[in-house]
This record gives sequence, structure tokens and C-alpha cells, in this order.
Amino acid sequence: MYSTLYKEYLGAQNRHKALLSYKRQSMLKAVDDLVTTMLYRIDDNVAKAYGNQRRLNSELKELYAKLSVFREQADAWCKVVSEFNKSLKELGDVENWASKMERETLILDGCLRLVLTHSTKETVYQSQKTS
Repeated sequence: MYSTLYKEYLGAQNRHKALLSYKRQSMLKAVDDLVTTMLYRIDDNVAKAYGNQRRLNSELKELYAKLSVFREQADAWCKVVSEFNKSLKELGDVENWASKMERETLILDGCLRLVLTHSTKETVYQSQKTS
């Protein structure tokens, strides 16, 4: 009787150990599948992030190159505008000089006409007196 009970107990214990072993194997497989799936997803996200970073770096280099070209163009335009402004100032100086010369010429012309007018009258008057 004890031997039968002992054999049943050992059989139940072996079945229980086998069930635990099966559940442990199932759990380990499930955890392994979960970890593998998570790693693939993480690897995909890391790969996407790395690809995005490389793309951004190349676009940044391209932007720096275009910015350098734009800066050179802006500097050239500033130089042209500065030279144009200088030319306008010189033109204004020439225009001012020309207007001063015109006024002085008109004053001289007026003075000469006045002198000519007075000289002619006096010369005519003196020539009439002597005759």
C-alpha cells in the first residue's frame, strides 16, 4: 500500500516536474520571442534614426555651401550698392559744382554786360564832347 502510494506520489511529482519544465520552456520561448521582436523593432528605429541623421548631415552640408554662395553674392551686391552710392555722391558734387559755376558765370556775364553798357555810354558821351 505504501509502495503504491509512494509510486503514485513519485508519478504525480514527475508529472508536476514535467509540467513545470514544459511551462518554463514555454515561458523562456515566449520571453525569447518577445526580446527578439523588441530588438528588431528597436534596431529598425535605430536604423531609421541613423538614416535620418545622415540625411540631415548631408542636407546641412549642402545648406552651408549654399549659404556661403549666398553670402558671397550679398557681399558683391553690397559692394555694387556702395560703389553706386559713391558715384551718386560724386555726381551730386559735380552737379553742385556745375550749378555754382553757372551762377558765377551768370554773375560775371551780368557784370560784363553792365561794364559794357556803361563803357559804351561813356565812350559815346565823351566822343560827342570832343567833337
